[in-house]
Amino acid sequence: METFAKVLSDRSRALLALIAETQPDSLAELAELSGRAKSNLFRTLKTMERYGLVHLRKGRAARLFPVFPIPESLWLFPLVLVFD
Repeated sequence: METFAKVLSDRSRALLALIAETQPDSLAELAELSGRAKSNLFRTLKTMERYGLVHLRKGRAARLFPVFPIPESLWLFPLVLVFD
């Protein structure tokens, strides 16, 4: 439960919103946009992936990038209601 609570923190929800808004092509781009270290960001995203909040996919040149498992239009509304 403690790990799940961290996934639902304000900082994590802000990261999810940033991913939705910017749709970064790589973890390096997301790290730059979020101001987080790439290694910490990777650990956070792997935890979010375990809970089904994001998927990490391989893009160009085998770069990882985060995607949502369901369309934004379906998760954004419940995310605001549940987490705010």
